[in-house]
Amino acid sequence: MPQNGLEVLRPFSAIYFGAVGAPEVPDHITLWGLRLAISPGLRPIRESSPHAHSARPHDCKPGAVDWAIVWAPASVQTISRAPATEAAADPHHFAVKQLSDYPHEGFLLVHREADGSPELHETKVEVFFVQSGSATLVVGGTLLNEETVAPYEKRNGAIHGGARQKLSAGVVVRIPARAPHQLVLDGDHEFTYLVVKVQGYCFSQSSSIAVGM
Repeated sequence: MPQNGLEVLRPFSAIYFGAVGAPEVPDHITLWGLRLAISPGLRPIRESSPHAHSARPHDCKPGAVDWAIVWAPASVQTISRAPATEAAADPHHFAVKQLSDYPHEGFLLVHREADGSPELHETKVEVFFVQSGSATLVVGGTLLNEETVAPYEKRNGAIHGGARQKLSAGVVVRIPARAPHQLVLDGDHEFTYLVVKVQGYCFSQSSSIAVGM
């Protein structure tokens, strides 16, 4: 954005971001150099889907909303192409793209074409937003014969006594800290999802598993 970009935009009551998510435009330009440079100080953000007419801000009075974001599935599919391509070449048929990383939260786009390994995070809560495909989440129970692969991080082994929950596009699931979990494709070909990792939890603070649409 030009140095006088904010002054150029100031007289306008709306901004249309038609190029955000274009694969030929690097993320650091559209996010850090454009959207985050404009957003400080703006009031409520209304996030809408073009298919959910009731969620559109048509009922807002002038001046009530500074920034309305219309979410289009095509823009999410654009950023998922790279992980899918990498997964095809990976020996474990798995690829991950880090979208952003903050002191206490991380955002990842993950694409799987094979089962994942059992894992357990002692101080992190994970939230999955399923974009496409389907898989079975095995969660809870006890993680046996696991390996400590990093501080507070356990992986591999096997889950004994876990519950099984089918996941498909549109499902949101929250996995508490210290809950063993594993994604199993169960014959499905691929599974793509956004992961939000929130650090700094202990087991007593986040003991419930939640699944919703």
